[in-house]
Amino acid sequence: RAAMASPAVTSQANQLPYPDKFYRARAFVKALHKAGTELKEESQLVLYALERQVSDGPCRDPKPSAWNTRERAMWQAWEHLGQMSREEAMRLFVRQLEYDVPSWWSDYIAYGLNQPKPFGSTNGSSAGKGGEAE
Repeated sequence: RAAMASPAVTSQANQLPYPDKFYRARAFVKALHKAGTELKEESQLVLYALERQVSDGPCRDPKPSAWNTRERAMWQAWEHLGQMSREEAMRLFVRQLEYDVPSWWSDYIAYGLNQPKPFGSTNGSSAGKGGEAE
């Protein structure tokens, strides 16, 4: 684990409103993945389910085959959230990330993720599903 964030940096994260805090937490998780750093599988499933709840609402996808254990676990994690609100899913996503990576906000700043992207740069993602372009 990285060193604890300074009080000023931690205060910045605490003052950030939702949904901005969620979008930044999601961008941090994606940056971890791109860098080859993976969270524990259980945490990955929780974050996946919460992100789907935010972007798509309650699970309405058909149950995957029992033979496809990874997709089935992902589906079950999302389906388990039931009618959880988008706002609650955002808060729980950030809370899970804070538990797994307490220094996420200071790391987010250190990695330069808080810097504006050049005009037209989306890194292959879209802002379509209730989010901002990363």
